[in-house]
Amino acid sequence: MADATGTRRKNLMLVLKTIEASGEVTAAMLTEQTGLSTATVSRALAALKSQALIVQLRKQTTELGRKPDVFSINPAYGYNLYYYLESDCLRAYLLNLSGYVLASRSVAVTQALTVEALTALLAELKQTLLTGRRRAQSRLLAANIAIPGVIDAATGVVSCIPNFPNLEQTRLREAAGQALQLQCFIHNASRLSTIGAYLQYGAGAQSFVYVDITGDCGVGAGIVLRGELYDGPCSLAGEIGDMILELDRAGCFGGGTSGALERQAGLASVFRRVRQLLQTGRAQTLRAMMEQKGTDALSLQLLEKAAGAMDLDVFDTLNQAARAWAAAIVNIQTVLAAELVIIGGAVTQENQLIEKMLRHHLAGLYHREVALRMMEAGSDAHVRGAVYLSKQYLFEAAIDSVLSEG
Repeated sequence: MADATGTRRKNLMLVLKTIEASGEVTAAMLTEQTGLSTATVSRALAALKSQALIVQLRKQTTELGRKPDVFSINPAYGYNLYYYLESDCLRAYLLNLSGYVLASRSVAVTQALTVEALTALLAELKQTLLTGRRRAQSRLLAANIAIPGVIDAATGVVSCIPNFPNLEQTRLREAAGQALQLQCFIHNASRLSTIGAYLQYGAGAQSFVYVDITGDCGVGAGIVLRGELYDGPCSLAGEIGDMILELDRAGCFGGGTSGALERQAGLASVFRRVRQLLQTGRAQTLRAMMEQKGTDALSLQLLEKAAGAMDLDVFDTLNQAARAWAAAIVNIQTVLAAELVIIGGAVTQENQLIEKMLRHHLAGLYHREVALRMMEAGSDAHVRGAVYLSKQYLFEAAIDSVLSEG
């Protein structure tokens, strides 16, 4: 009996994931793509349809005049919440099973944020997003929370999170679940972006790396091996911000652990270095641009514009950071030999000067060409990743319901 149940579960999941990947399929197409028998596919479709997990869209006209049914995933089967914690705000999204954003909201946060304050915001945003959406209220199944920190996947404990010291060593997953009254999952933001980037760019790649250069929380990464995200036994795989590039290097862009990538070339360190230049009367082209814009704020785009206008102080600072990022990529390549490396986060396809710097340093530091690609500006890779992981949970829960009904 156990073997029969296991086989049925496997077949149901195969059919379900094939429908998801194809978008719209007929029973005949499923039989061909899955290798299952016509009878097995027919039973699986009936079971999934009984749970409203799939829907019959229409009849498909063929050359022979037959009109087989066309099936797809039912996007209204279930809904989930997705929260994304950034350094200065908490973003919240209400998503259906297809990943469509039904509503979104954001609230400002500070570095003094506590677990109690965060969970209160989660509950408040949940209420706001669900207002007037009865179907979503009745079919809200899970919540995903992305944070710029390290989480133990087994316990849900946040072990390290830059900018939010009050959240460290806390059971955030448990607290969030109680506040939301939902099954909750806590994820490293870079890992979610890795999944989203892989779905967008990495089809067929057996080894894939996403390097996440965040606005002010450091440098992270995610690794995909044989089509699966690799976290490691302690959820620490990809934490390249701790990578040592140079031993005994003192005062790397503001000091700290000698040679650590995040302290040497995280954007917070880059901005700090540029401010030091401004305070000593250097980076005059950048200063003029800031005065013209009437702002004291620094951004990567502004630095790149100043560097392109031959502000050599800013150019040198960005070039040092790009060289450190290139060195980290080379270190990854020597271990993984990744088929594709994606750069994302604050660095995108719009940063053409930085991309040229990266490619120049990669060519000088490594003996082989690195397949490098920059993410598109405004990428929603982290949302794609959250949707993908939510589907895995929702699909498993749906199949449990099918099996429990015999």
